[in-house]
Amino acid sequence: MRVLALSDLHDNFAAAAPETLPDADLCLIAGDLTNYGKRSRHKELFFAEEWLKGLGKRYPTFWIPGNHDIRVDCASFSPLRNVTCILDQTVYWNGLSLHGVSMSPCYDRPRLAKDWDYMTADREKERLAYAFEGVDIVISHSPPFGCCDLAQSRSMLEPLSIGSEELRAYVETHAPKLVICGHVHEAQGTGFIGETLVINAAQAIVTLEL
Repeated sequence: MRVLALSDLHDNFAAAAPETLPDADLCLIAGDLTNYGKRSRHKELFFAEEWLKGLGKRYPTFWIPGNHDIRVDCASFSPLRNVTCILDQTVYWNGLSLHGVSMSPCYDRPRLAKDWDYMTADREKERLAYAFEGVDIVISHSPPFGCCDLAQSRSMLEPLSIGSEELRAYVETHAPKLVICGHVHEAQGTGFIGETLVINAAQAIVTLEL
């Protein structure tokens, strides 16, 4: 089965126009479709919905919002054929179980939890976000701690792992087949935690065989 993974479009839908994307059996989107969600101009949400609609014409598509998708949730768009938001939900498709989590930790910069959605500096809140039963595929906006999560900026003396420790613990406990994530653009790439394949698809078009 061929999987297409996308994340962190940030309103740049032309970069992943549905008609230009590779063939796949399934499309997974790990958040940050928009720059500011409902805080932005109305057209940004309109274009996001049209983009999802286009994906649904080509693939079964499962998506979650990210921290930039402010006040965007599963009810933000009209029902779209073949497109499913799985925020904090487990769904089943073609013999696979999938669960979506949008929560990203920000312990190093707790103010971010006030400026953006789906971010927390509360460890209990993060723990509860990942307190679900074992599934085959996790779509998480945040990467797991220590894998595809090295953030870099001019203010940092060295790269810093900012991924979710709770997602890491979940993967080590339940060993899902696949984690699709994004959030940390500069850490785009792949890695493994045990037998679990982790793909940070931030601002990329990634295909894989599952």
